[in-house]
Amino acid sequence: MNNKVILVTGGTGSFGQKFTEIVIKEHNPKARSEAKSSEQLPLVTIIIPSLNQGDFIERTLLSILKQDYPNKEIIVMDGASTDDTVDILRRYSAEVQWVSEKDKGYADAVNKGLRMARGEIIGIQSSDDYYTRHAIGEAANLLTRYPEASLVSGKRIHIDAKNQEIMRSGNQNRIAASSSRVTKKLETACLSSRIL
Repeated sequence: MNNKVILVTGGTGSFGQKFTEIVIKEHNPKARSEAKSSEQLPLVTIIIPSLNQGDFIERTLLSILKQDYPNKEIIVMDGASTDDTVDILRRYSAEVQWVSEKDKGYADAVNKGLRMARGEIIGIQSSDDYYTRHAIGEAANLLTRYPEASLVSGKRIHIDAKNQEIMRSGNQNRIAASSSRVTKKLETACLSSRIL
């Protein structure tokens, strides 16, 4: 499982703290540039850790399924929800890989998803967040255009439970290169995620 790149476009207040526990696989920019030269789109895997998110999980799934980027896989790692999350996941079984079993929390769920992931690019999306239009395609494009990048992060739109905008954060999209640990500001606003 090498050649993984992490795409981060959403999360909760504690996301940064939990992110340090997640195993990030080796980054190999050569593999991405080879995929581009053969005119194949890189596979993007979106991992969604979830627990009792029946009120939001369908919206999250639909935001990924409706993306115009065709080469994607969705993996939901559910921590044995007791609400209607599993019923919702069953409805999307043809398009979404999912497992519902007890886990040790967010980082454990993400790590289990990483072990299942086939994608060259990995996205971690919270189960109560959703992507805005074109987010996945734009991220894949940026990661292909900047092969030295190992992480992409976009603007965030914070919303309440009724989808009403509360605030925006992150005034620039960013890519980070693992080799030089340099963060580059991107010239256009192309990624965003709605965060509950």
